[in-house]
Parts: sequence; structure tokens; C-alpha cells
Amino acid sequence: MSFGRHSSAMNNSLKENGLLRKRSANRFKKLKEQYVGNGNQEAHATNLLSKEQILEGRRRARSYIEDRNRKNRTISIVILVLVLAMIYYLSAYFLG
Repeated sequence: MSFGRHSSAMNNSLKENGLLRKRSANRFKKLKEQYVGNGNQEAHATNLLSKEQILEGRRRARSYIEDRNRKNRTISIVILVLVLAMIYYLSAYFLG
């Protein structure tokens, strides 16, 4: 029987799902911090944020996401240029 193999695959799948949940929670923690007020101080808030606080938080969250995406794109472009330059010079060195 291959029960051991199936149970280990199931355990690995459960571990991976837990890690994905943790990464997702950490990713959106910064976004939640953009909303300032009594409504986000605890997990199950009794006092909700006012409409002004929600609008201000959305504005801050939007600018935070734009800055984060700009940094990620810049880092990706720099890495891509460095890898392409390295490939170009190594191919010129070994093939030329």
C-alpha cells in the first residue's frame, strides 16, 4: 500500500497552505496599517471606521501600493539589465 506516500503529500500540502496564508497576511498587514482609527485596532472591531477615515486610508493605501510596485519594477529592471549584461560579456568572452 502507498498510504504513507499519500499522507506525506497531504502533510506537505497542508504545510504549504499554512505558509501561503502567513505570507498573504504579512503582505496585507502593511495595507491595513494605512487605515488609522479605532476600527482597525483589533481583529474583530466593534467600532467601525468613519467614511472620512476609510477614504483617507484608501488614499494612503493606494499611494503605498504604487510606491511598492514602483520599487519592485525598478529592482526587476536593474536585475534584468545586470543579467543581460553578464550574458552579453560572458558570451563575448567565451565565443569571441
